[in-house]
Amino acid sequence: MALVFIDANIYLNAYKRRIAKYRQLLRSLEAISPVLFVTRSVKFEFDRNKARVYRDNNKFQKPAELSIPEVYPHYTEDTKQVDALNRKIRQLKEKTNQEAKTLYDCQQENAQKKFGSDSGWYR
Repeated sequence: MALVFIDANIYLNAYKRRIAKYRQLLRSLEAISPVLFVTRSVKFEFDRNKARVYRDNNKFQKPAELSIPEVYPHYTEDTKQVDALNRKIRQLKEKTNQEAKTLYDCQQENAQKKFGSDSGWYR
């Protein structure tokens, strides 16, 4: 019976793929699992490098502040309208910045769950 050997780099490349391609790769590997040959060194190399590959391909950038300039009253004589528009701009900035922070925190939490705090994913 012929065996299939796949280098650790092929497994590590899965972390660089979009989720649909990743799932396709998993289905393909599952289909050949009876003849798939995985050595201890491949497993060790994969385990040792997966957090680094994940980190390098999923950059966690702190969210930038949304920059929308406020409207100045000299554009119109209706100061109530300007005040209302500026309130909406401030609310939009605040909500957008909160959502960006939530997304960043979620990415951090998911990576920590996936790799643990001692894996170096956060460096």
